Amino acid sequence: MSRPVPEYAKLRNATLLSRSSVPLAAGEWTEALPLPGTAVSTSEIQVTVPLQAGACVGVAKFGVAVLAPNSTDTLGSAATVWLTVGSPATAADLQAPDGALRALGSRRATLSLVNSHSPPLGLSATTVSSQFTVNAGETAVSLQIYVDRVVIEAFANGGRAEVVAEEYAPGNTTAVHLYSEHSTRLANLSVHGMGCGWA
Repeated sequence: MSRPVPEYAKLRNATLLSRSSVPLAAGEWTEALPLPGTAVSTSEIQVTVPLQAGACVGVAKFGVAVLAPNSTDTLGSAATVWLTVGSPATAADLQAPDGALRALGSRRATLSLVNSHSPPLGLSATTVSSQFTVNAGETAVSLQIYVDRVVIEAFANGGRAEVVAEEYAPGNTTAVHLYSEHSTRLANLSVHGMGCGWA
C-alpha cells in the first residue's frame, strides 16, 4: 500500500475543472475535457467512479487518457490509466482455492497504466498494474492521477493500489479524455494545476 504524499495537496495552484454528477455514455471516449492549454501537463486529476450494487453486476471498466491528443481518433498514442473492478464475491467464490483470501461481497480490482511511448526511445508500449480489493459495502472507487510532463502516477482508494510510469508523449499532447464500459455518472471530477515541488 502506497499513499500519495500529503505535500502533493500543497502544490495545487489552480482549479482547472470541478464538476459533480458527470454523465458518461457506454463504450465511448469523451471529447477532450475543457482545460486551459498545456496547464494540465502538470496536474492532479481526481475522479470518483461509482460501482453498481448487486451480486450479478459484471466487470466495470473505466479509463482516463492523459498526455493525449485532442482527437479521440488517435488515443492510442496516449498514456491511459485503467480501473477494472470484478463482480462481488459469492459463497461459491469462497470455496475456490484462494477463497480464504476474499470476503463475501468484496471485489477484485486492478489499476493499470498503459504508456504507449515508454523509455528509452519512446517507441515501445508498456503496462504496469497493481491489484487491490474493493471491500464489501464500498460503493465507489476514488482515483488520484498526478501528471508531471512525462511522469504519471495513479492511486486508487487513497493508496490501496499505485502505478507509476514515464510517458514520452509526442508533440503537444496534453488533453484528458474519459471512458466507461457502461453508462454511468461520476460522483465528482476535478483537475488541479500543480506547482513545482522543487521550488
